[in-house]
Amino acid sequence: MTLQSPAPEAPPTIDTPPPHAPPNSPADTTPDLRAELRKARIALAQSEVRRHAQRLLLEARTIDLDAATLLIESALKPASGNDSESAPDDKAIAKAVEDLRRRKPVLFRAPGGGGGGGAMSPHIQKSATPPTELLQHAATTGDRNALIRYLRARRTTG
Repeated sequence: MTLQSPAPEAPPTIDTPPPHAPPNSPADTTPDLRAELRKARIALAQSEVRRHAQRLLLEARTIDLDAATLLIESALKPASGNDSESAPDDKAIAKAVEDLRRRKPVLFRAPGGGGGGGAMSPHIQKSATPPTELLQHAATTGDRNALIRYLRARRTTG
């Protein structure tokens, strides 16, 4: 007389529900669905805040939209660091943009629209002096402004 062990059960698959719960039990899926819904609401609120902040930053004539957006988002984060479904209101976002403009004016274009006379000015004036003379002058004096004048002249003639 030999003892036979019972046949091993097939391993459970992902598609099969646990044996104690009926398939598609509302009691099992409700917490999961609520958590998913909460995550979706938080993502939507964050997206709306980001969109509104970017619109205000563009109106404020920001130069680097991505960097300014990250700074605004970090300023608007709750102090607790927890994800929250409550998003900052429009006044808080506008205040954060104004604070950023005061703290980091480098991220914004100057008001008035007139560009400064920087090294790479968009308005190029033709030089009466040929580029070779400008190059010689820049090389002998070591003057950076003379070098820039030479580079501009070379750019307009070439």
